[in-house]
Amino acid sequence: MDARTPDWLPRTLPVLAVRDVVHFPKTISTLHVARESSVEALRAAVEGDRYVLALSQRDMSVEDPKASDLYAIGTICKVQHAVPMPDGGWRATLRGMERARAVKFRRRRNVMWADAELLHSEVGGIAD
Repeated sequence: MDARTPDWLPRTLPVLAVRDVVHFPKTISTLHVARESSVEALRAAVEGDRYVLALSQRDMSVEDPKASDLYAIGTICKVQHAVPMPDGGWRATLRGMERARAVKFRRRRNVMWADAELLHSEVGGIAD
């Protein structure tokens, strides 16, 4: 992280592996989170500072993605709202904050975590 890193950004973020969607800064999106590892990542965010690093999967058919199955560049999102669903999944509303690159992955319990490096642009992102 550098001097331009905002105060609100945690050093390490839970990784939310997403399929069939790309999240962007300055957008709000709603998704259904069903895989156990994704539910646990969302739960870690809700119980913590409410931020996740949304990374798209390279192959949507992979059920239990590893770091190598994900694109390294994604979006830091704030979990605006998360509600458990009757099927065991969660319905979550994410607010895209900043583009970021995952620079180091680790797994704790059933959650993938990554150190995030902001990718600054001319337009810039939004902060709280």
